[in-house]
Amino acid sequence: MDEFYEMNQAHIIGVEDAAFGFALSVLYAEQYNGQEIGSIQVINGTEQERHAYENCDFETLKRVMKTYAEQYFGWKDRNIFERQWVLRDFRKTVGSSADEAYTRIKAMEAGKGVLSTGDYALLKALSGYWQHQYKLLKALKK
Repeated sequence: MDEFYEMNQAHIIGVEDAAFGFALSVLYAEQYNGQEIGSIQVINGTEQERHAYENCDFETLKRVMKTYAEQYFGWKDRNIFERQWVLRDFRKTVGSSADEAYTRIKAMEAGKGVLSTGDYALLKALSGYWQHQYKLLKALKK
């Protein structure tokens, strides 16, 4: 029996942690509904979720949001053919629709600089899109 405990030492938690994991599983009941799960799995899952959020400079984020909002509403004012082309190009380059991106950016604004991993991916995609647009404009001017 001692050998068993020795082999599984990394997977054994104390009574307090076990109770904490049980309480978290009750708190996240919808997420774990129907699953057979141990306290250590719940604790590890919430740790990963907690680390998925990071802070960024809110003033820089506000400038990004302002620029995107200006472009977004500018696209909405274009004639139907231009608008469809721009929105299709946006979706292809960024990976989400302009409406979805606008909704997420508004949520970022409400978060005051606390971003999830998905938010970082969107901001990176927007950066790539703006670089793509800049290159297109530069090529058209030649």
